[in-house]
Amino acid sequence: SVNIGMIFKVLGDFPRALEYYLQALDDMIAVDDAMGQVHTLNNIGNLYFDLGDSSQALDYFSRSLALAQEKDNLRAEAQIMNNIGNVQERLGNLPTALGYYERSLKLKQSVGDRHSEGNTLGNIGIVYQQMDKLEDAKKYLERSLAIFQETGDRDAEANALLNLAVVHHRCGDSAKAVEILTKTISMNQDVGNMEGESAALLALGRVRLDAGQLEEADSLMRKALSIAEEIQTKSLQSNLCLELSKVHRLMGDYEQSLDYYERFHRIEKELYNAESDRRVQILMLQLHMERTEKEREMYRSKAELLEQDVEFKRRELASHTLNLVERNKLLTTVRRSLERLADVVPLENRATVKEILNSIKNNDPTTEWEIFSDKFQDLHGEFTQILAKMYSDLSPAELKICALTKVHLSTKEIAAILHTSVRTVEAHRYRLRKKLDIPGDLSLTSFLNSLQT
Repeated sequence: SVNIGMIFKVLGDFPRALEYYLQALDDMIAVDDAMGQVHTLNNIGNLYFDLGDSSQALDYFSRSLALAQEKDNLRAEAQIMNNIGNVQERLGNLPTALGYYERSLKLKQSVGDRHSEGNTLGNIGIVYQQMDKLEDAKKYLERSLAIFQETGDRDAEANALLNLAVVHHRCGDSAKAVEILTKTISMNQDVGNMEGESAALLALGRVRLDAGQLEEADSLMRKALSIAEEIQTKSLQSNLCLELSKVHRLMGDYEQSLDYYERFHRIEKELYNAESDRRVQILMLQLHMERTEKEREMYRSKAELLEQDVEFKRRELASHTLNLVERNKLLTTVRRSLERLADVVPLENRATVKEILNSIKNNDPTTEWEIFSDKFQDLHGEFTQILAKMYSDLSPAELKICALTKVHLSTKEIAAILHTSVRTVEAHRYRLRKKLDIPGDLSLTSFLNSLQT
């Protein structure tokens, strides 16, 4: 279910993805697969994060983190803390985000996950940049860059270089920013990362713009815009059109500036419509989840009621069986006592004693068995009938012993209910083992409970 959910997520069908994730979560709860629950809750959190629903994302990430901590899985803890940091950063809670990133970093370092360590170092650097702590940002971004160079991840290295160049530019070191961005553009071209190339060209264009090099800024940004349009990255196109409008206004080309500004507004409108669609999708997903949760709650309630009904029938059968055993034991004790008294009581009382004895001896057990059989069938269905079909050579007495054995009665208790001797019951049980071909290391009770009836 998890893999199917991932496929639907990639296809953009978030309600179906969520449906399969939730089904997978139920399955993992049923089999007590704690780490499966951790990963599935994290997947659901990521789904909500991609949709921009930070509240739901935090809820699922927090549940995932609690389970991961309970199981002391440091690698999972580290990843989930990083994800929570992402949500807090999006919400603008930068100190909180920083706290989660730093905790994630320590865990990743403790488990030796170098690549993930590089990602989190980069996240910390970006947060410091947003907090205007540029020297701290530079320090963490340089550590992130060193790890990606060490691990040979060229895409990640290029992204780290871009972020580092932006910090150098903000620090006023334009020469260093140009040096890094030139390298970044070349690296993105080498790995075929067109989005990274466009973003680096935009950053370099901004450096040239701030230096008053308008022609060069225009050339770099137009090249970046061409790439962004080719790969259909609307957010980059929007930023580039706005910057190009500014460049041409400074160049005195107001007509071209207006053209870029109008393009900027058209793209922003498209982005707004896309955001509106995304919000509609979140609402649809929430409605779908509420409906699914109500259905799941209904099924849980039905299952609980069914379990309560089964438990009631189990207790009722146990109580009736126990009463039956005790009653028959009492009758046997009374009968034996009366038999001893029959020959010693005065003559005028002997007829009464014998009448009572005959009443006990002539007690018809059929009604007792019918009551037991009805309660047994309420709990175990047509177990006796199916057993008789599976093993057609079983006698009625043997079928009764099977039913009484299934409810965990001892040989002595079975003898009391059937008004027979313990030796007779033992003989029946011996023949049953032969007829049912039960291995020597398996009890009759375990064998009967294992039958799929």
